[in-house]
Amino acid sequence: MAKGAETEFRPLSEETVQLLARLQAGETVWLKAQGESMSPLIQGGDVLEIVPSLRIRPGMIVLVNTPWGVRCHRVVSVEDGQITLRGDTLQSEEKVLREQVLGEVRTVWRGKKRFSPYGGKWWLYGLLQTRMPQVMHGLRKVWRWSRRQRRHRM
Repeated sequence: MAKGAETEFRPLSEETVQLLARLQAGETVWLKAQGESMSPLIQGGDVLEIVPSLRIRPGMIVLVNTPWGVRCHRVVSVEDGQITLRGDTLQSEEKVLREQVLGEVRTVWRGKKRFSPYGGKWWLYGLLQTRMPQVMHGLRKVWRWSRRQRRHRM
């Protein structure tokens, strides 16, 4: 859980309540991503296809309902009915109950492009995120540094 999360309680909007009801009824829903906690896989403005999911496994990206809002984060581990989650750009983890998991991200739409978060390079990215988060954190720092260097050269 993030520092100060206890004071960040946000009531769910009517739109979110309706979305949760549709997911619980077994429907597929689409959400517009906000924030950068799952970057570069999921970026703010991407549209996510969320499907109800019965089987939760490490590496999956799930939509969860928490007292602090609805979030999409990666499953790090599943033990004794508790699921440990972490955003790809975050170092802190949070634990939720199976009942809080609303669905799984099946497809990401970025503009007109569509891709699976579990195929190709994203499969390897997810594997490294769940097994070696410190290495991935270091690689992201190098990647950001190289992007800044390229911008300054232009």
